[in-house]
Amino acid sequence: MFDAKGTILGGATVAWFAICIAGLIGWVLNIAKIFQTGFTLAEWTGFEVGRVIGVFFPPIGAVLGWF
Repeated sequence: MFDAKGTILGGATVAWFAICIAGLIGWVLNIAKIFQTGFTLAEWTGFEVGRVIGVFFPPIGAVLGWF
């Protein structure tokens, strides 16, 4: 017999896991891009400042890491 509730919950679990993994990868990419930019503050724009904030506030870092 088909279990619609179980299928939806299973799909939601897989989607949530995928979002968490993508967020973690984005956060790590964000940190890597900070080190690639360098630490010459005179050359930093708002994007780099946002990346540093994203290290301490992971949802921002997860999104900025993919850009």
